[in-house]
Amino acid sequence: MQVPPAPRLPAAAISSIFVYPDSTRQLDPSNIYSDARRLEFMGTTMAEMMMVQRDLRTLMERAVAAYRWAYQVDGPFPPNVNPHSATEAHRIFLTYVGALNATGGEGHQLVKDWLTDLARALL
Repeated sequence: MQVPPAPRLPAAAISSIFVYPDSTRQLDPSNIYSDARRLEFMGTTMAEMMMVQRDLRTLMERAVAAYRWAYQVDGPFPPNVNPHSATEAHRIFLTYVGALNATGGEGHQLVKDWLTDLARALL
């Protein structure tokens, strides 16, 4: 089965979530996507509610590879971070899910439907 397209995010989200989190970066209060750590936390909560933990880890790694998201992240990465590690794949995926949820409105249902389609395609 083919990987379903990832739900689209606003440009403000893309330019914020595909940047390695940096604790020294100033947050933009007018941009709900500027806090990648918060988005990752929200994404973790959403994804874990919908998936079995073991399956979720596999799904995140396969989805990030299929969408080639690791290649879209702007560094610089700290010296101890492998941008293509499973840990980094989980961070990218969960931040994306958090950003989808932050869009409001149908974010929850959008995440649920996308994760269901992804699981059918990748697991």
